[in-house]
Amino acid sequence: MSQVKFKTEHKGAPVEVMGGWDRPLRHFHLAIFDKDDEPVWTTMFEYPGGGTSDSEALLTKLEELGIKAPEGFADRFRREEANVMYTHRNGEWDRREW
Repeated sequence: MSQVKFKTEHKGAPVEVMGGWDRPLRHFHLAIFDKDDEPVWTTMFEYPGGGTSDSEALLTKLEELGIKAPEGFADRFRREEANVMYTHRNGEWDRREW
């Protein structure tokens, strides 16, 4: 499973956004967690099986929720890489393989 993560705010509260590609399930996943790691929104709320093959629908969902992703998020999110994590920190992307 790949993961792309960044921290931002949603409705004035801190959140972390995590999304990526799940190779075994062959779908994209997306989740937004509050500061207590409770889900604010996740693909599991809306999609049977917990994900979708439509990455654009998930990027649109972020916009609908008023969340602006950092530059490069969409490209990294769409990559169908397994076992890779990208974390956005201090305006830069860190890449790590598990």
